[in-house]
Amino acid sequence: VSGVADAVNARPPRIRLPFWLLYGAAVACEAICSPLGLKAPLYPRRADWFRKHRSFTSKKIEKELNVVPQVGLEEGLRKTAAWYREKNLI
Repeated sequence: VSGVADAVNARPPRIRLPFWLLYGAAVACEAICSPLGLKAPLYPRRADWFRKHRSFTSKKIEKELNVVPQVGLEEGLRKTAAWYREKNLI
């Protein structure tokens, strides 16, 4: 998160809320929206996505395909942010 914040010249979030609070809000949101025929913007399955750890390594592709990354993580994040800006997506 801090790497992405740096890439977009923003401060990383300072507040961390407990997961149960997000999950409770998701359950409530779905319970309110569903009877009204509305698509809930937040629901338990979406909230659960934030609980999972998602980090990947390039070691397997480097080893099996003999590929060496030409761009480091920080530079890659900066280039990605620049592309999003160029396309007016952020």
